[in-house]
Amino acid sequence: MGLFSRPTALSPDLRDREYVLTRCSVVAADDVVVTVDLTLRITLRLDEKAPVGYSTAEEPVLHAIVVLLLRQHAATRASSDLLVDRAGVVDAVEQNLRIAPVGAFTEQRVSAVEVRPHDGDSRASTHEFLLVGG
Repeated sequence: MGLFSRPTALSPDLRDREYVLTRCSVVAADDVVVTVDLTLRITLRLDEKAPVGYSTAEEPVLHAIVVLLLRQHAATRASSDLLVDRAGVVDAVEQNLRIAPVGAFTEQRVSAVEVRPHDGDSRASTHEFLLVGG
């Protein structure tokens, strides 16, 4: 199966994914905006109860939940803390995704996170996400 080919009914999609979120603006508890880039590794857990293959229908929901988790975490931390405590961002996302209503039979691990001051002059005013098949 090629990189851009879609799985068929005879070949379920069992590839791992990387969810890449860029330029996600969040407001810290001190009302300062910071920007978060995050990469989440999604690995299928195959066992006897798991459905076969990856469900692309959950991708927009996963995106919404990750953005919500980042915004909730930021609302409880000062911007100076967010800029230096990347481990706190990782923990907030990973722990809450374990109880999220998406991603059953997958394991989600943050593989990269960057928090930086918001660039108010940036032409890109909205965040973007991309899921890349592994």
